[in-house]
Amino acid sequence: MRNSKKGQVFTLDVFLAVIGIVIVLSYASMWYQQAFSGAGRIEQMKLDQIAQDVAQVAVKENLAYHDEYGNRHPNLIKGTPDEVKKKISDTMTQMLGSGYAGEIGIIGVKGGSIKGTNQFHVRSCDPSKELVGVTRRLVYYDDGTGAVPAVLFVSVCPLSEEEQAQYSGLNPSNMPNLIASISIDPQNPVPGSEVKVTVTISNTGAQSADQQFRADLRLDDSVTGEIIGSRTFSDIPAGGQSSPWTLTLSTTELSEGSHILYAVVDAENTVTETTETDNIAHAVFTVGYPDLIVLSINPDKEYFTYGEDITGKYTVKNVGVGDAVASDKGIYSYLTVSTEDWSVGSVPEFLSAYETLASAETATKNFNLKNTYALIPLPEGTSEFEATLTAEVDPYSSDLSDTYLWVKNMLTEEKEDNNMLSTGIHIGLPNIKAEEIKLYDSEGREIPSDPDDSMIHVIEGQTITVKAIITNTRNYDVIDPFSVHLLSEDSTAAGPALLDKTFSIQRMDANSEKELEAEWTVPAVGQDSSTKLIRLAMSTDNYYEVRETDEDDNGLYVEVVVEKVGGG
Repeated sequence: MRNSKKGQVFTLDVFLAVIGIVIVLSYASMWYQQAFSGAGRIEQMKLDQIAQDVAQVAVKENLAYHDEYGNRHPNLIKGTPDEVKKKISDTMTQMLGSGYAGEIGIIGVKGGSIKGTNQFHVRSCDPSKELVGVTRRLVYYDDGTGAVPAVLFVSVCPLSEEEQAQYSGLNPSNMPNLIASISIDPQNPVPGSEVKVTVTISNTGAQSADQQFRADLRLDDSVTGEIIGSRTFSDIPAGGQSSPWTLTLSTTELSEGSHILYAVVDAENTVTETTETDNIAHAVFTVGYPDLIVLSINPDKEYFTYGEDITGKYTVKNVGVGDAVASDKGIYSYLTVSTEDWSVGSVPEFLSAYETLASAETATKNFNLKNTYALIPLPEGTSEFEATLTAEVDPYSSDLSDTYLWVKNMLTEEKEDNNMLSTGIHIGLPNIKAEEIKLYDSEGREIPSDPDDSMIHVIEGQTITVKAIITNTRNYDVIDPFSVHLLSEDSTAAGPALLDKTFSIQRMDANSEKELEAEWTVPAVGQDSSTKLIRLAMSTDNYYEVRETDEDDNGLYVEVVVEKVGGG
């Protein structure tokens, strides 16, 4: 019995010892596991963050839809499955260059999912053997038939040192990058005309694009639009560009309105590039007819003297959607001045030195319409009349002289009945009036007339300043030269005692006044008399150089009484 009990005690002791060892080992194992798991969690968090960063770049840059105006739409992925697959594959290539393998795809799209192709045959991530960062993000996918919700998933795992060395050449800084530029001339063509399209491809990357690739020119949609031209390019060095690719597009079959041309570089995705989102350039053009209007007409004044050139300026604007492109004869404008009874037109002139007036563009033209006595009639018995001044662009009216019918309506416009603008002017005659004669002494004081006899009294030998005042009493300028004559009517005077002076006036403004001065030495009275009466006379426009309203007010005189010195 005793031996049996001892065996039982030993067995229990051993059992308890074993349990103690197991507990100690378990605690040690747990400690080591926690330590190892903590390091793993840190690495896992790092990989998850990298996956999130890749997803962020994908939805905001690489995969984000860029509209025809260059605006970026984050979280909207648009294109055919093959196009999106190419962009996803290029993003995976950038991951390789950064030291990570992984997968990128879109789940829940129409017809299943889209996954990138591992074009460099790098291994996929294996969660059973290594830590893998994973993230998912809600996006919208549109294959051209409408956007639907989908999920973008990204998984990443680190490459080994050997793998990093193998794929370091895939770093984006060591890749080519192809971009295009496109220009259109004209940007606003008329229906049935042609536009010149010029495309140039540049390589902004660090490596040359040695392989051949194709560029397409698509109309109105960069993905599904009609291909109106294609060309193969190759061997574009880093920092270099292609020779211009020029082609002509006819607008005959195009609808009126706005259109977009897209230059799509590397259309078949044969070149691995730094960035795949800048391979499309676009240019907007509008097909439509021009519409020329006279925006304003501004004569230099309202009242023009009969016989004076009618001058001013007018502004023409193209308010249509198409450019106004004339034939080799240019775009003409035309001026007329008219009343109900007659019309006189100018010689048609080029609107501008340029033969194109682009949509929304304006052109200002100075005009000088000859107003000669031979062209514009002055109605009999009138001194003025109202007339209409009209500016017309691309002349269409029946008033155009038969001599110039070859410039009539040279442009096809959206509207043909709005090409002219009119304003009213007055044409008439001035009137020169001999207004007044005044006398001033040597101190500059005016010598008044005597209230008793209404005559001006002066002293023999006195030096007098004679001022002749003339006015133009009308709204019309005097445009022809004329003369004013001052004369002392004294047959016995000679030398300074005889006032005989003529003034030449070249022009006189409407409703203006002029003062003309002459010096006069008062003649002696003579021995047989104590006073002497002299007329000082003024006459204007003696030779009828000016056509005016009243020829009867062109002269006047004042009577001057000359007295002896000392009154005796």
